[in-house]
Amino acid sequence: MTTRPTRRAALSVAAALLVGLSGCSGCGGSSGPVVTPLPKAEQDLCYIAQAYCGLFEETGKAPESFDDLRPFLAARGRNPDEMRVSPNDGQPYAVKWGADPTRGGGGNPKGLLLIVAHEQTGTGGLRAVADTRGLAATVTDAEFANLRFIEKRKSKGQ
Repeated sequence: MTTRPTRRAALSVAAALLVGLSGCSGCGGSSGPVVTPLPKAEQDLCYIAQAYCGLFEETGKAPESFDDLRPFLAARGRNPDEMRVSPNDGQPYAVKWGADPTRGGGGNPKGLLLIVAHEQTGTGGLRAVADTRGLAATVTDAEFANLRFIEKRKSKGQ
């Protein structure tokens, strides 16, 4: 007399195989994803651009100076005094003060939107920039020359 395996036995064997095979999928000693932090200039510019656009959204007014951003940055746990000057070129970051972050052109390289802030000169033909989303990137001098920036609103009569 021949015995047929029960459905329960077949499922148990299949489950055991799946568990055994999935145990090998992590082989190789990987300890998890590798995270590469942004360079400090890009971090600073991200926070500056986010603060600029966030303040504009909250007040409907474009910031006129770094002092306008201080409370916004401090309320989010950032030290504004540690993010005014680029560690690369030693100069204060250039910010498009008084400009409306919803106005300007498009089509920037590297998927960037309108640029809010950037390093004045950078180093080695490269400089960090940040767009209206707070997305930062390092661009070449040639790419920088083709970037589009936020613009000031024109007053009536202009």
